Amino acid sequence: MTYREKKQLYQLLTQLMEKRQWDKAIETADALRQSDVTDRTMFQAILAAYIDGNDAARAEAAGVEYQQRFPLDGISRFYLGRVAFLNGDWETAEKQFTTSLEDQTLVGWYRGAVHSILATLYRQTARGEKAAQHYLESAKYKDLAHGQATEYSNYLFNLHYLDKPQSFMRQAAEKYGQMLAQIPQYRHEKRRGNSPKIRIGYISPDLHFHVVAFFSYAFLHDYDKRRFEVFCYTDCEEDNASREFAAMVDHWQNVRGLPDEKVAELVYKDKLDILVDLTGHTAWGFLQTMAYKPVPVQVSGIGYFDTIGLPAIDYFLADHYTDPPENDAYFVEKLIRLPHSHFCFMWHDNPQQPAPAPFQKNGYVTFGSFNNFSKVTDGMLELWGKILAAVPDSRLFLKAAIFNNPYGRKLALERIQQAGIPTERLILGEQEAKYLQAYNEMDIALDTYPYPGGGTTCDALYMGVPVITLVGERHNARFGYSLLMNAGLSELCAFSPEEYVEKAVALANDKERLRCYHQAIRPQLLASPVMQAADYMGEVEQAFTRIHLDWLERACSVEERWENQCKEESELALAQARQDWPKVVEIAGRMTARFPERSAKAWTAGAMAYEALHDDARAAWWLRQAAQQDAAHDVELWRTLAAVEMRQKHYLAGYEAASMGAEKLAQQAGKVTPEFMTSLLAIWANCALQIGRTQESAALYQQAAELAVDFKDRCQLYSSWLLSQHNLPLSAEAYGQAHRGYDKLFAAVQPQTPARRSLGRKIRVGYLSADFRQHVMFYFYYQLLGAHDAGQFELYAYSLSPRQDNYTDMVRKAVAHFVDISALSYEEAARRIQQDGIDILVDLGGHSADSGLPILAWRPVPVQVSGLGYTHPTGLSAVDYFLTDGWTDPENSEPEWQKYHEQPVLLTSQFCYTGRSDLPESQGAPCQTNGYITFGVFNRYLKITDDMLLLWQKIMELVPDSRLLLKSDIFGEPAAQLMVQKRLRNLGLAVDRITLEPASMDYMQRYLAVDIALDTYPYPGGGTTCDALYMGVPVVSLYGERRDTRFGLTLLQNAGLGELAVKTPAEYVARAVSLAQDRELLQAMHQNLRQMLLQAPLMDTQRYVAEVESAYRQMLEKVGR
Repeated sequence: MTYREKKQLYQLLTQLMEKRQWDKAIETADALRQSDVTDRTMFQAILAAYIDGNDAARAEAAGVEYQQRFPLDGISRFYLGRVAFLNGDWETAEKQFTTSLEDQTLVGWYRGAVHSILATLYRQTARGEKAAQHYLESAKYKDLAHGQATEYSNYLFNLHYLDKPQSFMRQAAEKYGQMLAQIPQYRHEKRRGNSPKIRIGYISPDLHFHVVAFFSYAFLHDYDKRRFEVFCYTDCEEDNASREFAAMVDHWQNVRGLPDEKVAELVYKDKLDILVDLTGHTAWGFLQTMAYKPVPVQVSGIGYFDTIGLPAIDYFLADHYTDPPENDAYFVEKLIRLPHSHFCFMWHDNPQQPAPAPFQKNGYVTFGSFNNFSKVTDGMLELWGKILAAVPDSRLFLKAAIFNNPYGRKLALERIQQAGIPTERLILGEQEAKYLQAYNEMDIALDTYPYPGGGTTCDALYMGVPVITLVGERHNARFGYSLLMNAGLSELCAFSPEEYVEKAVALANDKERLRCYHQAIRPQLLASPVMQAADYMGEVEQAFTRIHLDWLERACSVEERWENQCKEESELALAQARQDWPKVVEIAGRMTARFPERSAKAWTAGAMAYEALHDDARAAWWLRQAAQQDAAHDVELWRTLAAVEMRQKHYLAGYEAASMGAEKLAQQAGKVTPEFMTSLLAIWANCALQIGRTQESAALYQQAAELAVDFKDRCQLYSSWLLSQHNLPLSAEAYGQAHRGYDKLFAAVQPQTPARRSLGRKIRVGYLSADFRQHVMFYFYYQLLGAHDAGQFELYAYSLSPRQDNYTDMVRKAVAHFVDISALSYEEAARRIQQDGIDILVDLGGHSADSGLPILAWRPVPVQVSGLGYTHPTGLSAVDYFLTDGWTDPENSEPEWQKYHEQPVLLTSQFCYTGRSDLPESQGAPCQTNGYITFGVFNRYLKITDDMLLLWQKIMELVPDSRLLLKSDIFGEPAAQLMVQKRLRNLGLAVDRITLEPASMDYMQRYLAVDIALDTYPYPGGGTTCDALYMGVPVVSLYGERRDTRFGLTLLQNAGLGELAVKTPAEYVARAVSLAQDRELLQAMHQNLRQMLLQAPLMDTQRYVAEVESAYRQMLEKVGR
């Protein structure tokens, strides 16, 4: 190859590297290298291509060749040092770089480059002072066009590893602003966009799977699309996380390869109102883009933790914990102090539940830090040494990238040993991408200072590990303080090195508190401002709206701004009158941001508008603010908040809001309407029931039923009162008497005359339900609909719910007529059923929610039946028959039935269960692989009494190492998890052996993780018992004399497992324990239960339907039809 051809290859190589086309660059470098290059500059380009292309093997081989061909001057050692660095030989790299700097002929950019990479090596080996010095030196040898600002940013970033005063940090940052002072800025005289939405841009290279993305997620996922339009700018290599982010926002631009000037031009053309930098002085940032001021209002924060020093940035995100008032003096920017946390964390990697504190299995306490070891100063090592000395046999678990490298590990160990920490008490782990499970081996996390953990602290807390932090004065030195204060863990914050040691030692010695922390911290974090995205965005969006208005109205006096406020108040009233809810939230958002404490009407208007839009999470935040601001309407606002929280299944929050509404009402002299009070009591009662306050719930429902003006409300609330009493230890007589009182509600009802049946036509059976949709009842009525004798029976499904889904479609296909009567009154519905000439009307709801039982009071058909959706006689005299069986109603129950109009119809099995063919069968008991027994309770939380919890405690005591899995929708509310954990601890249960799991779409598959299901009493499971059996899980059930307690008994008897139903608590414990101890039997049950069930009366569709239809014929014969 001629020299000219070599030069052409060299020129192509440099072009490819400039374009970052590394695969092609490496291919070209190979060709050039094979041409026997004698030009040192060309060979250095070959090395650069391999190094920048991250091809360590080629770089190492080429480095050997280079040393054989060329003299080793400063530039040569720079490249050879880079080769060694890339290949993980940090010690050789350091020698090459330091020797390179000794060469006085090394000048200009190359000298700066050596300083820069040596600084990076010092940073990675935790020598922060040297790293900062070399980054600063590097900047001296470069200009803006060749990386000067980047090197100075590296210098500023690395200063945070050092304990420098705030005044020094601000002065150093201001020099960065001076460095970029010559960059021309765009001018912004007025708003250039005309959209009513505020246009916000987020700019960051870290919009991929990166720790900054975990703190930025809420900005992209949870913003209000009615009020804001979001743009994202990044230059990352996009991954799945990037694609997820791009799908969330309105606009996404990857500006990879564009110079800052072009990026600024692109941003300017998008006519943004606010641009938020998420990077600051961290790697690959966009501060030079920000220097052009392409947007009138610019903000920084989240990705950086100190003043930027750039006058083009107007604001910096903070909170009251990171920055007390005295910190204002140390920021070039104005501080936006959010009321709670200035960041919102998003979990990642789908981690498992927190493990029990490991000291219990290890016999010693493990302290740890997974922070970047660059944050570990000699001062921190000294404190950690004191902690270890004060806690005998304790260990220190360190996990960081420095331990992945032999030289880094050697340097770190030298420092650790110098601090007096014995090597035998160290546990060292290498950095890995998925590291969260390693927190299961840590009892207490020790934060670093002055540069504390960020993502690692959140990860530790999310995995249930308490973190001890030392609080400083600088913004970044107070990050851990902000996090812990917002998480409600102020007791873990230390304000001196001595207190830091004291708190760590005290916690290590308080084993019960340590055990508690490991189970409570995750839900506590989830319930806190740190992870409540809707609340966080409520505060952020108010702040962004405020600074946007401040810029728009910067020339206005306070009086003129108030005039604007008054004009918008008139517009707000018009929008409310039109029920233009998006317009209402737009105007209310501006008014409450402009004058938050003088906008009571706007707060309430915005809150009610969000509620009308069914934007529940946002409505809840607005309702809380409105209730604090608008005293004239606070009772209504608390009631509405309770309803919204209940709708989200946040029952504890709903209960607290309803309680607050009642408290406010009691303080006021004025009265509310009976309708309002009924509504408040009903919401309060339901929330109380769901969180297990059954006695209180029953009293509230009774009060609401007595107060109700609307007839339908009175009927439903009375039914709710009856249903709530299932969990109370009432006698059969007391419970029956309450049911018989239901009939009095219908004393004034005039029964209709049923239509006469034409001779020869099919028997018309109507099924009445609010649950012709995805609901537990579907699995008990579907066989009855789908397998009926179409030649003899004509089925009608009367739906009381407007909600419809795929299950509704299945019902439609199974019956001859599907009739939606959800919009009709009870009397109108009865008339419609009468007109259809129904012969037998079967109520599938009883006293369950939204039931149509009252329709039967009008007697629209000659024969009326109940029994499939409720486990106790209804008490309604218009009901003729109640479907049951001999297990629920043995022979000695006849005297009890004489107190009711409805008469029992004994089937072999009261129910027929429908299984899903798409579900996998159990391959065996999970204890065979786990090594321990897992008991499971998937019944609703409201069914769990203290007495049952104490029985479960006894079972777990008798079955060592066993676990208990509780699964219920209430556990989706983190605050409710904390409430339940407190209840469990108060009763003496080992919380770290109990998992609280929210309801989920894979509910059925989760039974495959359960060895034995434990039923509740006196309110047993129904669908959950059948589901467990179908998934191969045996169920132990306790039953009593009251018929509604015998649901588990009839299911188990009809599944061929009657021995698992017992009469006494002692038998319940004994049966569960004996089954847990017989692993062979348990294995056989798991493998065979489904086939047993399919052949048992509980799933014998043909037999069941034949019995029911025979009963129907007999009923009609008795009335002469």
